[in-house]
Amino acid sequence: MASIIVSDIDELISLVFPEERTANSSGELGLDERLVKIYNEKGYDSKPKTEKEADLIGEKHFNGLQSSIPYFSVSETNGKKIVVAHLAPTRYLFGQAMKDFTKTHPDVSQEVINEISPKMANVSLLVPVKEGKQYFLLAQIKGKAVGSGQIQAALVAGGVNYQDLQSENPFLNALKHEVSEEVGLDLSYLKPTSFLYLVDERKIGNLNFVAVAEGQRIDDILTVYESLTKKELQQGKNLEVMALSQLDIAGLSLIPVEGGHKLEDCLSYFPSENGLTSRRESRTVRPYTEAIVNYLKQDQKNVKTLLKRAGF
Repeated sequence: MASIIVSDIDELISLVFPEERTANSSGELGLDERLVKIYNEKGYDSKPKTEKEADLIGEKHFNGLQSSIPYFSVSETNGKKIVVAHLAPTRYLFGQAMKDFTKTHPDVSQEVINEISPKMANVSLLVPVKEGKQYFLLAQIKGKAVGSGQIQAALVAGGVNYQDLQSENPFLNALKHEVSEEVGLDLSYLKPTSFLYLVDERKIGNLNFVAVAEGQRIDDILTVYESLTKKELQQGKNLEVMALSQLDIAGLSLIPVEGGHKLEDCLSYFPSENGLTSRRESRTVRPYTEAIVNYLKQDQKNVKTLLKRAGF
């Protein structure tokens, strides 16, 4: 199960190691020998390293260069919570090796998970919106990815790639790219102080820094999403985001969310070549969604902080 392990972040700072984190790395860049063993046994290091290489030999997947977080620190400075995350270039399939491990060890302890996980770097964006007097999270229903068809509380999410490490702020760069690619929005105003939470997804190999969008209007987002998906569907593409779903923030606090639990009566917007259609339905949720919902349920102050960060 995922959980929020750092909340109320005031600023996220990134520091980048120039060298790649590999199976042979040691010291502060070293990977757990149990993870390396799975990675080697699966032959992951011999997989194509780029999409072009994969296409040439007819493979669907490749072992691209992304990034991981060997370690991070949390400190208080002048009453502000500062997180410093150290990033290193790391091959994507180290994250898959962690998923392989937990699949064959379903009852493994959190302590062992923390030891083995490569902590691949991920980012996501929560988008609170207001309609009348009600507040909602505009979430995604996952498309062509792990968890397809399930509700992810974030509007967009993705990994921090090697190319992002070359930018001034890798986390922001990765997030802006995902937002543009998946829903077509321009969120150039995002800054290091936009990040609010760190979600622990080490069981599937990840750490996920969560930013909050400010002053978003649901009609504007739906219009852009409709235009983007129309073009992609007309070109025969599979959608990264299957649909958008509107989650009532007040209602979330009443829901006993557990693994595989369904959110009931959610208003969802589905794209087609002719535009968006809406319907109410029930869907299971991703562990990330459980983490967000359970945190907001703990204290009404958590809801107020989220809405304040969103500009409400």
